[in-house]
Amino acid sequence: TIPFPDESFDIVISRQVLEHLKNPVQALREMHRVTKKNGFVIASTPSWFGMIGPLYFIKKFAGKMQTIDNWWSPFSLAKAFKKAKLPCEHMDGVCPVLYHEKLPVFLLPVVKFTDKILLKLKPLLYLSRVLIVKAVKTRTDK
Repeated sequence: TIPFPDESFDIVISRQVLEHLKNPVQALREMHRVTKKNGFVIASTPSWFGMIGPLYFIKKFAGKMQTIDNWWSPFSLAKAFKKAKLPCEHMDGVCPVLYHEKLPVFLLPVVKFTDKILLKLKPLLYLSRVLIVKAVKTRTDK
């Protein structure tokens, strides 16, 4: 459990955590519990459909990547939020195609510009490297 009273925060943010948890729905329920009514839960997590999914298996077999317990698609992530009584208000993706951690710095503006254009095409949500969800707590029940 999160060591805070019910309805303590206006915003709860989970950045790249859900994929590592044994019970991510329980974690989302806890985030729901500590969020004030009409507050937000914002979470980001790697997407299975993006480039990181297939690369994970290559790196895993090479022994160069940490364990990930949960892989998410836009559908499965929305379902987990729904089970936690946190309906998704908005879901989007970032870094659809070109992003890589070792990209030369001088190329970053080009990549960011390309990402902005590509993300306007919603089918590319499914190619995104990272999924971001914004959920609004509309009820106070647990």
